[in-house]
Formats: sequence, structure tokens, C-alpha cells
Amino acid sequence: NQALVFLELAISEAERTAGPPLIESLIEIGALFHRMGERERGTEFLDRAEVLAPTVSDPQLLALLEVQKGLLAFR
Repeated sequence: NQALVFLELAISEAERTAGPPLIESLIEIGALFHRMGERERGTEFLDRAEVLAPTVSDPQLLALLEVQKGLLAFR
């Protein structure tokens, strides 16, 4: 789980200058964890993306987040 520690460090650092690439990455990481059966961890990443989402004005990115949350709710 050392890789998870490094992932968390990288994301924490990137959150200081949050932007669309970070939010999109968080969404993808969350989806990946859900596909791996790690629902709780995947939801944590989606929640982090949701917290940062108001900092950008990218409707496509916000829609991607909502769609991904909706899809994962049915899995």
C-alpha cells in the first residue's frame, strides 16, 4: 500500500492549485477503485473531486462527475 501513500501525497500537493486536470484525475481514480471493488475508497476520491468542483467553471467536467457518481450508485 506504499503506492497509495504516494498517491495521497501527490493529490494533497496538487489540491493546493486545484484545476480541471486534478478534478478529472480524482474522478478517474475514484472510478478505478470502484471497478476494483474498493467502493469506499473510490467514493472518497469522488467526494474530493466534488469538493473541488466549484473552483472550476467547466460544465463538461461537472457533468462527468455527476454521471460517474450516478453510475457508481447503481453498481
